[in-house]
Amino acid sequence: MGKGPQRDAHRRLTRACGPTPSARAGSEVPGDRRKLERFGAVAFVLACAWLAWRTLARVAAAWSFTTDDAYITLRYARHLLAGDGLVWNLGEAPVEGYSNFAYVVIAAGFGALGELDAAPLKLLGCASLVAIAYLQWAIARRFVRPLPALLPFAFYSLQRGVIWWSVSGLETSVYVALCCGVVLACLRGLGFERVELDAGDGGGDSVGLARGPLRPRALAVAGGLCMLGSLLRPEGPLVAAAVGVGAGAQLWIDSRSDDRSFDGRGYRRAVLGFVGVFVPLMLAYAAWRHAYFGELLPNTVRCKTGHHDRFALLGAYWSAAPLTLVLALLWPLRSLDARVLLPIALAAVYALALVGADPLIGHDLRHFLAAHALLCVLAGVSATRLAAWVGRGIAARWVEPALLLAVLASASPLGGLPEREDLEARAKGYGARTRARAALGRYLAHELDPGERALLGDVGVAGWTGDAPILDAFCLNTPQFAEPPLRGDPSRAADWILDEQRPRVIVVHSRSAKKIAPRGKIYRELVDRERFKAGWREQRRFNSDSGQFHYVVFRRVD
Repeated sequence: MGKGPQRDAHRRLTRACGPTPSARAGSEVPGDRRKLERFGAVAFVLACAWLAWRTLARVAAAWSFTTDDAYITLRYARHLLAGDGLVWNLGEAPVEGYSNFAYVVIAAGFGALGELDAAPLKLLGCASLVAIAYLQWAIARRFVRPLPALLPFAFYSLQRGVIWWSVSGLETSVYVALCCGVVLACLRGLGFERVELDAGDGGGDSVGLARGPLRPRALAVAGGLCMLGSLLRPEGPLVAAAVGVGAGAQLWIDSRSDDRSFDGRGYRRAVLGFVGVFVPLMLAYAAWRHAYFGELLPNTVRCKTGHHDRFALLGAYWSAAPLTLVLALLWPLRSLDARVLLPIALAAVYALALVGADPLIGHDLRHFLAAHALLCVLAGVSATRLAAWVGRGIAARWVEPALLLAVLASASPLGGLPEREDLEARAKGYGARTRARAALGRYLAHELDPGERALLGDVGVAGWTGDAPILDAFCLNTPQFAEPPLRGDPSRAADWILDEQRPRVIVVHSRSAKKIAPRGKIYRELVDRERFKAGWREQRRFNSDSGQFHYVVFRRVD
């Protein structure tokens, strides 16, 4: 960028952010300014300490929770580490029954070091939660001062799913951190800088804009992070699509602006930086997946789409965070640029992608947390502006701490801050299910002879403990259930199981420990058939100490 555009950018920064420090020197007493800076620093440190304690205390309360699906990742990692490839059952064809390829590789890496266990994956998720807090703050600093830039994480950490999925052993928090990193790198690449606003007396600006030169290398970093996100989650390419929407809109805005010279050459280099990194790597990954699995889409995606309640996950998101969503959408009513368009574009592509998704895979906002983390940034900015409007005439050094204190003090009404006791009780109840499933897995490994298989849903811990050959009744690891003619037809699936597969063991999920109350359409179809009643006999039960998760073992009668 030449000197002319740099001068224009500096003038725009000065108009947006108020007078420079040298221009304010004559109107501000140095001693008062030092007191102001000390007050702001103390408020910032105290707020960080409170948020850290509030979050870490809940992480500790939920730590014993490890989701069943984390053990699917570990089973694939164990087979990969042993040289058997990405297979679910040893000796069978590869199947992409996981949704987190990079996490499978990471787990295998830990296994090569002697720790093939869920604990390192859980620690990685918790470390990513710290990274999310910083990245949200860094993005918010493109709008506001350091103290109100803490509001996004204050909003984000209200959701139980934030804690729940960070300790789960799955990749959720790592993926959210990558998405936030993509947005921050894009904003840096597009020239958005941290703002420096006057927090002194008088009604100064609460939200600012600072633009500098374009940084094509930062867009190349964003492309690399998008690729990592695509390795971590199948919807990773959606982030690249959101980047294209946000960056393209910013290019159009800048090209029509009279406020600064348009750097067409810099934009071309920036676009090439992002595309040149992401597209070749993504094409190579897609080609490998097609060659290895014979499919472009993971079996998990085909398995968990097409749910009859098409808007279940979107409704769950609205129910969980209505105030945050409303605050986030207030900002675009004022002005639009990439800082706003990138989070909204990501939320929009997720809203479209999650239409028809099975709600069982997304409880506690699991699949919306990446978009939610960025919408929380917009919510924090809107809250700051609203507080400045309500307290107009009052110095920002008083308004902003008061706003942050109000948000922290009213955490439960804003989003339902989970109680530590509730998290601990949920983790304990889930642990009872895990123990029942682990005992079932050991039983299957002992009972099945070579060449025999069991039909089972909830295959994580049971499949990890003993590594028995399993037909996944919930279809994640069994492609036939996700393909025609069995897809979406539990009656045909039941016939296929009984007539063609004839597993040695069928494990029926029951809601009751005392009687068979099948969980899931496939089990209701099975237990009603005369062929099942005549050909399989109940042999044993594995009951959880709590909840409606019990397992009845039926063995085939030859």
